[in-house]
Amino acid sequence: MSWLNKRQRQTNRYQEYIYEKVKESTVKQVSDNEKMSENAVQDIFHKVAKLKKSGCAHAFVSRRFSAPSKTGGCLSD
Repeated sequence: MSWLNKRQRQTNRYQEYIYEKVKESTVKQVSDNEKMSENAVQDIFHKVAKLKKSGCAHAFVSRRFSAPSKTGGCLSD
């Protein structure tokens, strides 16, 4: 499944949704509304924020999750 990586529990779109919700409210509120632990919400928020900061956000929103490579580009795996 290109929209879900190995060991990933939520889709990329859902993680993006969680990130945007935390920006609008608090981790606690999102945790309560989504019935997730605060740690899970916080981890998702930091993961997406790191991708956005690294310039790989375009790849995150697309079909595959991408992380920055050692050479500075975005990977598709």
